[in-house]
Amino acid sequence: MRQVEVRECKADIDAVEVYARGAVVRRTLTLPAELPHGPVALVVLGATPWLEPGSLRADAQGERVVTGVRTELEFPRSLEDPGALREELDATLRRRDDLLAERKHLEQARLHLLEAPLAPEWKPRRLAKDPASHFSDARAAIELVDGLTHSMESQWLGVMAALETVQRQCAELEVRWRQATHEETRDAQTPTRRLVISLGEGAGALTAVRVSYTVTRAQWWPAYALRLQDGSRAGSLGVDAFVAQATGEDWEGVRLALCTGDLVDELALPELQSWRLGRRQSRRRPGFRPLPDDLDALFDGYERAMEHDGTFATVGGAAASPQPMAPPAQPMAPPPPAAMPSRGAVAHYDAPVASGAVRAPGAGPAPKARAQRLSASLHDDLAADDAAYESEGMESLERTSSMSLFVAGGAPAPQAYAASTTRSPPPPPEAPADRWLNFDRLVLRDPRAGGRGRLSQRETTFATGPTGNLVAPPRVSDLLRTRGSFDHRWAGEALCDMASDGVARRIGVVQEDVGCRPRLRCVPVEACEVYREIEIDNPFGAPLLAGPIDVFVGGALLRTSPLETVDRGGVIRVGLGQEERVTVVRNMRARESSKGLLGGTTHVVHEAEIELASGLGEAIDVDVFDRVPVSDDKEIEISRVEAEPAAESYDGSQRGQPVRGGLQWTVRLEAGATAMVSFRYAVDLDAKLEIVGGNRRD
Repeated sequence: MRQVEVRECKADIDAVEVYARGAVVRRTLTLPAELPHGPVALVVLGATPWLEPGSLRADAQGERVVTGVRTELEFPRSLEDPGALREELDATLRRRDDLLAERKHLEQARLHLLEAPLAPEWKPRRLAKDPASHFSDARAAIELVDGLTHSMESQWLGVMAALETVQRQCAELEVRWRQATHEETRDAQTPTRRLVISLGEGAGALTAVRVSYTVTRAQWWPAYALRLQDGSRAGSLGVDAFVAQATGEDWEGVRLALCTGDLVDELALPELQSWRLGRRQSRRRPGFRPLPDDLDALFDGYERAMEHDGTFATVGGAAASPQPMAPPAQPMAPPPPAAMPSRGAVAHYDAPVASGAVRAPGAGPAPKARAQRLSASLHDDLAADDAAYESEGMESLERTSSMSLFVAGGAPAPQAYAASTTRSPPPPPEAPADRWLNFDRLVLRDPRAGGRGRLSQRETTFATGPTGNLVAPPRVSDLLRTRGSFDHRWAGEALCDMASDGVARRIGVVQEDVGCRPRLRCVPVEACEVYREIEIDNPFGAPLLAGPIDVFVGGALLRTSPLETVDRGGVIRVGLGQEERVTVVRNMRARESSKGLLGGTTHVVHEAEIELASGLGEAIDVDVFDRVPVSDDKEIEISRVEAEPAAESYDGSQRGQPVRGGLQWTVRLEAGATAMVSFRYAVDLDAKLEIVGGNRRD
């Protein structure tokens, strides 16, 4: 067998495709000048330890064949070198702590000196040879304390100056640490991964080798930028993205692609059953198969070991202390067969509690091998079996029958013995839900945590929640909520850098020139303010998901507005705020009278006048919206009499907010001119009735 030669290669990240959760990283290997003709292993060092090992793929372009790929964790040989930047920052922090401790010591010593009593006191019982010397000593002590205090104050001022300098250095180093690349800040204890790409024998040339793998801690959010020109009649619309990643690798000079789909998805096609008339259809065969009869023998060794060890025994699914085994009971003749009792009789069977319990002879091992012993919690165990009976069918009845054989002194209960000897055949087991037939996600539970022999579903690595320590920017929307049923992939046009710090950074994806239609809109029935709006046809061949849109006018940011999801070929509407140079006044009048035979009907006519005045220097169209009241009561009749100018019906379908009885006008306002809109409607109702809130409606 020929020995495989190893060649270390450098592999730079040149492309990354970010999904709704996770990303696919692609590297291109820098191949050595010459490769041996025999088997060779190309090794790439320094890959992130958080990549998915099973996602590693390799592609070779040339006459050599990739025979295998694998990843290996590589731990650092020495943990003493934390890096130059980290070492400098740690030394500065230690220096700051030392100065803080020295400052505290000087302040306490100075306070102690200032509190020292230095007042001279005359003691008449002691006759001094020279009374003046007493005052000289006191003066010398005061001067000594004053000198020490002055010296400590000088030291304190020096420490404060040094502390200010060190604190400034700490702040600068912390900023450098936050802005440093991942290679500069990576902990010495953090392992890395080695990527090993095995190539087969061959003498042909090898053009390029590319590897790709999956990382989970990456996410992106859509954003947009609208730059208006030519009086808001033209501009450019750009699709941007906030991208955050904490994968353990800095993406420098990479070409980003963004996809709204999931990195892992079920791609199995559904099975459609054909319909044929006059012929019986066979049922689709599921992946579930009934359990074998000798399944309990699989756990015999485990249960014998647990009983011998005495660490725990399960009673009703909970851990219980082991109990001493009683001597085996003498065999007894079975009674004549009896009718099978109801399950309720077995569940409510009341047996005395004994300190030792044994299995009745001939009963055999308990199904599912629970080895239950009768205790004070017998009724709790049976209640638990009642709950399990609903999901496990007749299997619970077997367990209940076996539990009923655990009686005091080894004597079996008559009803329990009859249930164990005259048992009807169990019904066929029901197939579990389809989610339990995905065998790749099923794992066996730890028996020490309860549920021996039970399966549980393993959660996928790419969860639907936030990944890693990623920080979402404000006013963004999650793709999992807004992407709908179809996915789209955006290919970036420029290279970008993305640090591995979990902070979202905004990048530009694509940009298109668009034509804009400025509009003014007002709803005077709600408010008299007039709002400016821009309408743009979606210039991209893909839907635009919800996200913030920044509006620039003349290069200056005007506002940031929320943008709802716009389908492909739809209309984008962006609000620009209130237009204060256009005013709207709405006046409402109502006349109430009687009509009909003997005046039995109340007739109320409402007249609405909407006056618009423009202070702009150019002509513009204003969309005015109003509505006529609508009632589902058959005793109230509402009719629209006339409108000047003629109004169009408005149902709100364009904005996804249905409106009943809506009216719409498009009024042409010349520069500095006024216009009038009016409409009338009548409300007829029985004279004995009155509308809640008054017959006169606004």
